[in-house]
Amino acid sequence: MEQHDGTPSRRWTGHTVAVTGSSSGVGRETARRFAEGGARVVIHGRNATKLENVRGMIEQLGAEVRAISGDIADPATARALADAAAELGGCSVLVNNAGMSMRGKFRDISPEVFSTVVETNVVGSALVTQAFLDQIIRTNGSVVFISSVTGMTGFPGISVYAAAKMALTGLAESLRGELLGSGVHVSVVYLGFTENDEDKQILSADGSNLKLKRRYDMTQRAVAIAIERSVRRRKEKVVLTWKGRLLRVLQRISPGLVSAIVRRSGGRFHQMRH
Repeated sequence: MEQHDGTPSRRWTGHTVAVTGSSSGVGRETARRFAEGGARVVIHGRNATKLENVRGMIEQLGAEVRAISGDIADPATARALADAAAELGGCSVLVNNAGMSMRGKFRDISPEVFSTVVETNVVGSALVTQAFLDQIIRTNGSVVFISSVTGMTGFPGISVYAAAKMALTGLAESLRGELLGSGVHVSVVYLGFTENDEDKQILSADGSNLKLKRRYDMTQRAVAIAIERSVRRRKEKVVLTWKGRLLRVLQRISPGLVSAIVRRSGGRFHQMRH
């Protein structure tokens, strides 16, 4: 249920929600969305200053919050996040949102970029989920992995990012099988082109930072609403934007067509504005 102003009802009162990568962007808006619904919130980010700004914003909503700064691929960060959630009564919802994107031809990608993208998107999600698992089982809670339409099919120019996001589907499906009968809900949300913060940066093939500027089909707020709704409805797979849903349908009815379109695109789908 939502109120007339679009904010959620107090559905999450008494629950603790942890959102990784929540010092900016979709993660910040997702943490805000659950806090508006009455949840206690654990937030995380690498930038301590940004993280403190988000903490202040959530506290102004009247929500109890804990902020943990650190590398999401560091086991110590995962433990610190789980400990913070335990202090707040135990986690009901874990949103694995922290991620790192890249652009560049496969032949040019440095070993450091391979490691950073895979560790941030895959290893970080796995370590945090493992650290939270006992709490999620006790609460019959939810684990959400934030993926991308590139996790449904690979595109030129983002090879290692697509591979990492595809890996989240395998992780979620394996976890769902292992937790069968436990009451735990495991979900993957596939984002389309989403609004970015002005200072959003991604990696180039050589590891240098690129400022990400491109058109978008959904605002961060709209994506956060969709994530919260998917948890409420305990959906296992959610594909966002009409383009993402069209891609999913075409993959089912004409996979050869999808492959041909992707091969001929030459990376145009993910080109950035200057």
